[in-house]
Amino acid sequence: MPTIPDLETQAKDFANKITNIVQCFDDNAKAFKVDILGKEKTHSATVEIYNDDGFSLFTNREPNFHIEAQWTCRYDAYGQWLRVERSGFKVFNGIEDKRPIFRYEYDSANGQNLPSAHIHFHGDHPDMNQHGAFDNLSGAFEDCGDGSPRSKRRQKGKKKKLSDLHFPVGGSRFRPILEDVLLMLIEEYGINPEKGRKETIKLLEENVEKWRTIQAQTIVRDVPSIVVNTLKEMGYTITPPLEGVKPDRREYLTQR
Repeated sequence: MPTIPDLETQAKDFANKITNIVQCFDDNAKAFKVDILGKEKTHSATVEIYNDDGFSLFTNREPNFHIEAQWTCRYDAYGQWLRVERSGFKVFNGIEDKRPIFRYEYDSANGQNLPSAHIHFHGDHPDMNQHGAFDNLSGAFEDCGDGSPRSKRRQKGKKKKLSDLHFPVGGSRFRPILEDVLLMLIEEYGINPEKGRKETIKLLEENVEKWRTIQAQTIVRDVPSIVVNTLKEMGYTITPPLEGVKPDRREYLTQR
């Protein structure tokens, strides 16, 4: 079997991959850094991958958008591979903008009450509220019921902004990655990558394919019985392992 790289090597490979992507859009973007907190060879080691200044996206050679991205990672449950614990991508309307238009976030610790993968829309941002559509949201928040701790806090006047809401986007297994967000911005806003549109889209799509392949493999391990039954319906013959069939981890199917 091939040797599994250590935590620092995996983290630097990840940071280099992100740097290569970012510099397709912004030649002047700084490289992403790696900080390892705690003892590297233990499950408690935490890896921070970040860029202090973010990077810009250009249309017609003008920097129209600015993105800040960061990841917090640890070893997986087997102590072998880097796993993302938290991530965040903030999209601003230019480098001088103080508030994001929207932000994609992932937090594996959110549990069952809040979606681990989610989007926050900043309805008070001028570009999100050009026609005043979100001006009267406070009334909607005042009508909250008392069925959850968060709704009770809103009844008391807390967490009453649109940006406080967590809009789910696929859970831990099917969540978008930075490349998905960049592909969306290229299409919706006509972003012109400095390294060329065609070449950049190809790189982004290749990374998305790799990510989704890994996630598909993870889903197979999560619920092998569903996979086996589906393959049998398709005409495959399945031989169970000698050590016996592992139980499904169906909690991942309902994890938000």
